[in-house]
Amino acid sequence: MVACIRCSARATTMLTYDHADAEAYLDDVQGHERAYDGMLLCEGHASRFAAPVGWTTIDRRAADPRLFAGGGD
Repeated sequence: MVACIRCSARATTMLTYDHADAEAYLDDVQGHERAYDGMLLCEGHASRFAAPVGWTTIDRRAADPRLFAGGGD
């Protein structure tokens, strides 16, 4: 089991950033089990994620419904 960096729950989401484009990405954790790829989050922490002001959150996870459709304000 891959654990969330914020708690001990099972990680379902990988959070990565593109600093140059001010974008944050939420991806399914499968295929991204290495912690150095980004930050591993459980469903609860992923659902509460908010990108920095002025950044865009792009939810690329396969599961519906999408939590974010665009801006992370």
